[in-house]
Amino acid sequence: MKKLHFDAVVHFLVYALFVCSTFSMAGGNAASILLYIVFLVRATQHREVLHWNVPLLWPILAMVVTALFSALVNPEPLKNLSELRDIWRFALPFFLWKALPGIREERLLRWFLFMLIVVSVYGILQHYWGIDWLRPEGRKKITPYTPDFVETGVFHAKGNFSHHLTYAHYLLLIFPVFLSLAFVRVMPLGMRWMSGLGSLAMLGGLFLSLGRSAWLGAAAALGILALQLPRKVLLGGIGLMLLGAALLVPSLQLGSTFETYQQDITSPIKARLDSLFTLRHHRDRLFLWETAVLAIQDHFWFGIGLNNDDRVMEPYRAIVAEKYQHQQFLNKPEAGVHNIYLQTWLNFGIFGLLSYLAFWGTVLGWNLRWIRKAYDRFLQEKAILWGMNAGFVGFLVGGMFENSFRDGEVQALLFTMVGWSLYLGHKIQLAFSHRMG
Repeated sequence: MKKLHFDAVVHFLVYALFVCSTFSMAGGNAASILLYIVFLVRATQHREVLHWNVPLLWPILAMVVTALFSALVNPEPLKNLSELRDIWRFALPFFLWKALPGIREERLLRWFLFMLIVVSVYGILQHYWGIDWLRPEGRKKITPYTPDFVETGVFHAKGNFSHHLTYAHYLLLIFPVFLSLAFVRVMPLGMRWMSGLGSLAMLGGLFLSLGRSAWLGAAAALGILALQLPRKVLLGGIGLMLLGAALLVPSLQLGSTFETYQQDITSPIKARLDSLFTLRHHRDRLFLWETAVLAIQDHFWFGIGLNNDDRVMEPYRAIVAEKYQHQQFLNKPEAGVHNIYLQTWLNFGIFGLLSYLAFWGTVLGWNLRWIRKAYDRFLQEKAILWGMNAGFVGFLVGGMFENSFRDGEVQALLFTMVGWSLYLGHKIQLAFSHRMG
C-alpha cells in the first residue's frame, strides 16, 4: 500500500472513529476493525507499526489472559469464550497510537467537539420532551423518569445511546478534556470558547441523564481539574462549595429511612439529590454487593466467567433476600452487581481484579509522567492529559456504583482516549529527548 494512500485511509478512519463514537456504535466498531486491518496489511512491509513496547501492554495482556483462563476453567467453556467476543477492542489503544501521527490535531478536536455538542444538546432536549429522532418508529428508546412508577413529565437524557448511564459515563470521560482545553492560552480564542461552552453542554447532558453515579464522578473530575488552579483560587472555590453545601443540606431529606422518605415528584432533580442521602435508594445496591461478596468467597481465584451471573447468582440473591426480608431485587442477575470492582473480581477472579487495577494505575501514571515533563511548548498536550486523568478518576469513582466499563460505547471511547494519551506521551518524550540531547 503506497504511503500516501495509507495515510489518507488511516486519517479517514481516525476521524470516523472519533466522530462515530458519539452516536453510532456500529460505525465506531467498523472504523476500529478497518484500522486494524489496514495496519496489519501495512505490517507485512513495515513491522515497526506493531512495535508496542510500552508499560500499558502488560496489564492489558494480563486482563485478556485472566479473562480467557476464567472462561476455560468454568463450566461451558465454549459459551464462555463466545462471551468474550468484544475483547478485540483491547488492542485499540496501540493501533490508535500508531495512527495519530500526521493527524491535524486541532481539526480533529473541532470535529469531535462539534459532535459532542450535538449529542449533548440532543440529550438536554430529550430530558424535557422525550424525543428520539434517530430511531424509527417501533424501535425508539425513550426512558421516562418514573420514581415509584409515578409520571414526572421528564425523561432520562441518553443521546443515541441504549441506556442513560452509558450516555452519562461516556460524557463523564470526555467533558474534562475540553474543559481543561478552554483554559489553554496558546489555543485560538474561538476554540477556547467552543471548548468551554461544549464542556458545559456535556455537563448539562450528563446532569440531565439523572445518573447519580455519573454525578459523583463528575464532582471528582472537577476536583482533579481544580488542582491546577492557584492555591488562593482553589481555597476560595472550596469555601464556596462548602457554603453551597451548607445551604443545600436543609432542603434534603438527610437520614430518611425506607419508611419515612417521601418522594417529591414535583422536582425530579431535587428528588434525585434527595435519593443520594436516603437508605431506601441504596438498599438494593448494598444487597447486590453482599451477593457479590458471597459469590466471590466461593469463586475467589478464577471467578465465574463473563455473563454467567444469570446462571450462578440466583442462590446468593436468595440468601441475601431471606436474610433481610428483601422481597424483590430491582434488577435481574444478568444486570450485574453495580460495582465494577466487585463485578470484575466476581467474573475473572482476584487476578482479573488486580490486572484491571494495574491497567488504571499504568494509564494514570503514564499521563502524570508526561504532564510533569511537558513544558511551555506542550501546553495543549498537557491540558489534554490533565483532562484525561480527571475523566479517568471520575470514571473510577462512578465505577463504584456501576459497570459502565463493560458498555461497548464507553469502552470504545475509553480505549480511544488511552491510545490518544499514548500518542501524546510519545510526542512529548521525543521532544524532551531532542531537547536533552
